[in-house]
Amino acid sequence: MKAHSVAELPGLYGPITVSELLLQKIWAQREFSQDHLATNEGQSLEIIHPGRWNRQEGPDFRGAELKIGGEIRRGDVEVHFHMKDWAAHGHGTNPEFRDVVLHVVLFPPQSLASPAMTEGVNAIPVFVLLPHLLHDIEEYANLDSLGAFEEIMARAAVWLEYPEHERRARLREKALTRWNQKVRFASSRLESSSWEAVCHQYAMEVLGYRRNRAPMSNLATRFPLDRFAQGELTPDALFTAVTGWKLAGLRPANHPRHRLVQYLQWTAAAPNWPLRMRTYSWEDSMSDSAMSTAAFRSAHRLTEKRCMLADKLTGGALSGSRLDTLVCDALLPLLAAVTNNPAHFEPYWLHWFGGDVPDAYGEFLRASCLLPSRDYPKSNGLLQGVLQVFLEQPVCG
Repeated sequence: MKAHSVAELPGLYGPITVSELLLQKIWAQREFSQDHLATNEGQSLEIIHPGRWNRQEGPDFRGAELKIGGEIRRGDVEVHFHMKDWAAHGHGTNPEFRDVVLHVVLFPPQSLASPAMTEGVNAIPVFVLLPHLLHDIEEYANLDSLGAFEEIMARAAVWLEYPEHERRARLREKALTRWNQKVRFASSRLESSSWEAVCHQYAMEVLGYRRNRAPMSNLATRFPLDRFAQGELTPDALFTAVTGWKLAGLRPANHPRHRLVQYLQWTAAAPNWPLRMRTYSWEDSMSDSAMSTAAFRSAHRLTEKRCMLADKLTGGALSGSRLDTLVCDALLPLLAAVTNNPAHFEPYWLHWFGGDVPDAYGEFLRASCLLPSRDYPKSNGLLQGVLQVFLEQPVCG
């Protein structure tokens, strides 16, 4: 899914942060006055169909049907805060946007603002949303947040019908569904490639996050680990070696170039890290799997192991939630697969520190009265269980 731009807007009680996603919801649900609509150029506008909401790369809405100046137009719709965002996001030179027939913006354009153009040829009609809103933007934001919050609360209320021990047991069962899937996937990849190659590919995919996993994986295939360790590669050379990067809306810290710098530092400091990982001793923990998370972490020194992995395995290049994501999404499933002993690593995976997950997972755990808890702090097992719950019945919105 693509990232969305955000803007800080003045609100009644101070600045509020609003995502373009909210503007897209307003357009999709037509939560604005439909009377006397017109484009910024003065043509009448009728929305016959707003289009199919596109949550992937490309225009925000596909296949819209509009009547502009009395003429039926079918095509795509793009939504922004300002008209200048079209050029700033590079849409004018992106062929995916050549079929855009309406540019929806929240704020009126400045008098000298350049119109949105498809590949530098056709000017796109602009529709300014602000004068037609039914509420001020702060109220829309509050209503939107309330809707998502209420949905999470409603789902958590179902879980609250069970005693706490049963809630935990059910969530653990959901988490183990995720664990078994990850181990099976790791096993299938190890069947077709070497341990070192698969570790290398997994690590780069984790560093690519969800949006740039594919190009990172392609890089790992084209440039094996020993090429990275030799120090002959540069971030710029790697970045330009493959295509398909999804950069719109990325925070600077998550830009692929930054992540490539990290991995080059990692492999320079620990060129044989897959071997180190495979030979590192993880003491037996199966008899302790029923421990509380706090007790398990203490008994098996998980904080110490976490620091060791950051230092010895990644040379200090990786830490925090991204390191935890690497451990839970890559290292532990791979070790379980290569040793053919998932039960040995399962408790570590359940009680490990939570990695990068949406805030909604934590909201669900709090609403289900499973957090905060001294004995059961936020863990990968809890978060993966929530993820499976959401996968089985997605949160709308």
